[in-house]
Amino acid sequence: MDHKIDAAIHDAIACLAAGRADDALIRLGAVRTADEASPIKSNLIGLIYLSARDDAMALSWFDRALHLDCACSAAWFNRGTALHQLGRPDALASYDEALRLGLSEPALFYNRGNLLRETGRLEEAIASYDAALKHNPAYPEALRAGALVLRNLGRHESALEFFDEALRCVQTSPRP
Repeated sequence: MDHKIDAAIHDAIACLAAGRADDALIRLGAVRTADEASPIKSNLIGLIYLSARDDAMALSWFDRALHLDCACSAAWFNRGTALHQLGRPDALASYDEALRLGLSEPALFYNRGNLLRETGRLEEAIASYDAALKHNPAYPEALRAGALVLRNLGRHESALEFFDEALRCVQTSPRP
């Protein structure tokens, strides 16, 4: 069974890379109820569903990964993302658990900041964007999001500095 899961994951990733999300989901059909998936594979399958915009199915796989290993910080982060996209308020608890377990990915802080901003917790959002920027100072999305929050807080000078830095990051990033 493990080989079948590996092959389905590989095929699904190839379909996603080719821009064929529907085909990726079809490839995963064989492992929807597989009992042999490890926490890492369950998390990866969840990521494929998340990439294909099937947030509910992604959430079920992240929950499965956490059932198999409750200390899987990446699964907590990804679970938070799925919950956030589903509009569920418990997304913040999942992001916070990933942080508690030691995950320090800039995207985690960025996503957490977005959720805090959406719920009106602007000072906490700024702190989360700042944390993302400590890990990756050239993170234009975090700079732009932070600038918007600073502007909404009336800190216009700081907002302009964030916008300027975001523009510099975009202008100096390599083009495809």
